[in-house]
Amino acid sequence: MSEIKKSTFPLRLTQAQRSSIAKLMVHLKPKLLLDRSNERTLQLTLEEIKEIAGVCRPAIAKAPTGMERNSLRHVTDAAEQAVEIDMVFPVAEPMGKTRLD
Repeated sequence: MSEIKKSTFPLRLTQAQRSSIAKLMVHLKPKLLLDRSNERTLQLTLEEIKEIAGVCRPAIAKAPTGMERNSLRHVTDAAEQAVEIDMVFPVAEPMGKTRLD
């Protein structure tokens, strides 16, 4: 049985944004490249991006500092934009072999 490869999408996040996500979603820590500074483009599945948007949106109001609220707001905006782009331009399913005559 063949394994289905999940499509990944780029999500560009700063170190502060990645740290804010890591506090809320511990299971994503390995993918967040927390040991690297500056801005990084992460390859995440659509499900992970939706989960990030769903968790970060309500956390904005509960954030202890304005800097963390701002980071979470930008993360939510970027994640929601990635989901919207997927809805407008869905990833094409690979077609079977086509025969050219």
